[in-house]
Amino acid sequence: MKRLLLATLAAAIALPCAAQTPPAPTQLPPAWRTGLEVDIPGNPGTLRAELVWSKDGPGKGSIVVVLPGSGPTDRDGNNNYGIKTDAYRQLSDRLAEQGIASLRADKRGMFSSSDAAT
Repeated sequence: MKRLLLATLAAAIALPCAAQTPPAPTQLPPAWRTGLEVDIPGNPGTLRAELVWSKDGPGKGSIVVVLPGSGPTDRDGNNNYGIKTDAYRQLSDRLAEQGIASLRADKRGMFSSSDAAT
């Protein structure tokens, strides 16, 4: 059941992302750090995320999907209770350095995905 759920989630995220044309590797910033804002359409609203390519550029290697934990946590790992660590953003940076792309999404109904509340 867990595998089916994870496969469904991966497909739901990957399909809309595949429709967007990624920038060519020569268009990436020198530090390849700048993420690409990704809108994942859904009902009742759009789920917003940030895609960070690996150092090898778009379409190369693996990708990790980072989903925020419990509480009002944003895609960077920060929350409204004063915790600002950017832990998920730092994780994305380290993964990219190792050749692994990442997609970090905001929770439905929170932060930049506030219109996606159920």
